[in-house]
Amino acid sequence: MHKLIRKFQRETTATRIFYNDTGTPYGFVYDDSFLKFEQKKDRLRIFNYKAHAIDENLFQELVGLGVRVIVLDEKDNNVFRIWRTSIQKLEAAPRRKLAGVRRVIIELPKCELLDGQPEPWYTARRSA
Repeated sequence: MHKLIRKFQRETTATRIFYNDTGTPYGFVYDDSFLKFEQKKDRLRIFNYKAHAIDENLFQELVGLGVRVIVLDEKDNNVFRIWRTSIQKLEAAPRRKLAGVRRVIIELPKCELLDGQPEPWYTARRSA
């Protein structure tokens, strides 16, 4: 976990925590923001390894909770990247059925890199 995220979590109380099927927390709602933990290895192949996804049902629940910002804390071995996007942008994002579940695609080139080493494709896109 990135040290900035860890500091934020110590200072702020989550209003809602989401757990995976093994009981491990993977997402936290803080006021109008949703913090989700990801691994670079879990990026979507069908989007050239430049996207993550969240379940459509989770997305709708976040909208209902008043979330406006989604923050992804992505780990790549010992490298961390923090990405940010808005719910408004994701409302128009592509949807795909992956592993039998309808999901909202979070395309990283359309996100803002808040912290971490940018990848070459991200740097090239920003300079164009």
